[in-house]
Amino acid sequence: MQATLKKIYPQYHALLFISSWVIITISYFFFFGVNTNLEGEKYIDQANYFLFNHSFTEGRFIFYSTTIFIIAFSQFITTSVLPAFFILAAFNFFAYFSLYKIMVTFWNSKLQSLLFCVLLMLYFPFQSWITYLYTENIFYSLVILLIARLIIANYNFSLVNIAYCSFIILLLVFSRPLGMFFFVPFILFLFFKFNKWQKVILSIVLLLGMIVLAYVSKVILTTTPDWTVQRSFIEENLICDVPTNFDSNTKLNLIITGNPITELLYYATHNITHFLTLASKRLLLFFGNIRSYYSLFHNLFLIFSLTPIYIVSIFKFRHITKYLGLPISIFVISTTLIFAIVVSLQCDDYHNRFFMALFPFWLLFFYVGIKDYFFLKTQ
Repeated sequence: MQATLKKIYPQYHALLFISSWVIITISYFFFFGVNTNLEGEKYIDQANYFLFNHSFTEGRFIFYSTTIFIIAFSQFITTSVLPAFFILAAFNFFAYFSLYKIMVTFWNSKLQSLLFCVLLMLYFPFQSWITYLYTENIFYSLVILLIARLIIANYNFSLVNIAYCSFIILLLVFSRPLGMFFFVPFILFLFFKFNKWQKVILSIVLLLGMIVLAYVSKVILTTTPDWTVQRSFIEENLICDVPTNFDSNTKLNLIITGNPITELLYYATHNITHFLTLASKRLLLFFGNIRSYYSLFHNLFLIFSLTPIYIVSIFKFRHITKYLGLPISIFVISTTLIFAIVVSLQCDDYHNRFFMALFPFWLLFFYVGIKDYFFLKTQ
């Protein structure tokens, strides 16, 4: 059977990939529909405002601007948001196809590369966002594209590939504020590729970047009208915007400085027991993904899909690192740590959107860990 697949597949690999993406994408739109409500309405309103005023109602929306600009362009040419879905879907296809072609090049197996892409497409908690006019739509496509370019940069380390990865991360930052969390991991990726003197320059860039990130964080956290960093402590939020208040008699030692970073650090160091209790519960939700408001099937699906990913990633970590390269492994681990720290200090997303930004990386770990058991070894 495997020999037959190996003989037939190469002749139709592009058609099979395209067919897979088209069928799966149409299926998502059939089951989930076209979603423009809630957050989608917010970005549509911002797009309309931008068309007439050439600015945003609040400065923080610059960090969601890729989606807003796509909607604005769509409405400018047709007065409808429908073209925005076609643009976002086309970009999603481009991201997947880029990843597929790069995997074919470095894995030397079209079938293995196709199956990885299809697995990611079929993971509905991640891919179903293609049906939403939310920032996650383009953000997750950019994450896929970033994986592709990191693989290239690891094997063919050049100024062009560094610039390409940097540009994708810049787009991620202007797609969702979460994009800034990829900056430090990318610096670490470069650190393990650079020589001694380049590392000195990189350290300076890292310092300057941290200053910029601190400023961006302050802008976002101080200009969001319905959220403050202290709210997550006081309301004991595990899920953002969902108050818990486990112990309403808890008296917290807090300060108000106008600097959210200072307030976060003060809270964590002066309310250690309270912080550790909340952090542990938030991290269980972050890595477990299960929710009390999900159906039993949904939660079981998450448990049985994520558990083997974690097990394989841990026990096959040395093999995965040897195969993908230490810089990529460092990138994935450091990005996960940063996301986890932020969630532990604030809250997790209602629909796991923070973790889904990491999911393609962990699926890649899992796939590399198990693929040689199911296929002939990569030459």
